[in-house]
Amino acid sequence: MDKCNRINKIDICYHPDLPLELPLEKGISQEEAIRIAIDTLNVQKRVAGTVSGEQVIYPKDDTFYVAWKVAVPLINPVEEWHVFLEFIGGNILDILDALLKATGRGRVFIPNPVVALGDRLLTAESEIPDRAYTDVVLNDLDKSGYLKGPYVDTCTTPNRAKEPDLIFNYSRSDPGFKEVMAYYHIDTAQRYIQSLGFTNLCSKTIKVNVQGDFVNNSYYNPDARELIFGTWYIDDAQDADIILHEYSHVMLDEQVPGFGHNWNTCPIAEGFGDFFAACFFAEINGGFNRELMLRIRDEARGLITQFFL
Repeated sequence: MDKCNRINKIDICYHPDLPLELPLEKGISQEEAIRIAIDTLNVQKRVAGTVSGEQVIYPKDDTFYVAWKVAVPLINPVEEWHVFLEFIGGNILDILDALLKATGRGRVFIPNPVVALGDRLLTAESEIPDRAYTDVVLNDLDKSGYLKGPYVDTCTTPNRAKEPDLIFNYSRSDPGFKEVMAYYHIDTAQRYIQSLGFTNLCSKTIKVNVQGDFVNNSYYNPDARELIFGTWYIDDAQDADIILHEYSHVMLDEQVPGFGHNWNTCPIAEGFGDFFAACFFAEINGGFNRELMLRIRDEARGLITQFFL
């Protein structure tokens, strides 16, 4: 049905004459079907709740099969898969994603207006033209209208943005803009990490609060699995360099719990966060971000040298 409640299409799966003979021999049990399904998905450690199975008649390639349908709910990230197996023999017929996911749209900075416009003189009071924004796709939203997907959920943000049509076209003056920034950049970074072959590196849903304390500080809370971004002068979640720096703490804590929480590991963790963000956006605007980072490094070296002299 469309938005005006008019029926556009009806799908009917009624088959009056099934060319099917019910098997007389004993097939696999429900328990065996569930074991095969979980082993096939290789998700033994991610199963959430009860894995259920029911006998069905399943059509595939103009053939009808007596089959088991096994529903496998998962966490980290939240998923549910339906596995269809032949009743005789347990051969896999199909594996289907049971969750309804949708693609949204939004506007973001990549990574911030300074780099997008190639202008180091911008301040918090500067007018930011439309050309500083980039229209992006927001992948795998859960259709709730919120910015919630397999790797990011802005659920801890007060008065969080909600758009039933999944179009989040905000400017930086709108609080929802920071949620779009966090969702898009964390989701994009995680998909990039997986493309490198690291499929189990913090591939879980991270809660995000883009309206943190009114201090110039952002941080990761490993106990709550939550990223909090500070709001002062220029809010931290308006800058993707900061977003990915903080997300790097999630990656490190995932590998070595507590890494970066003492004076021995803190410098490495903070340096890695800056390095990861700088490399991720190095070639944006013809390499402007890379050259900017090198310039800042040289300026920092000069200040340190003057301090010790």
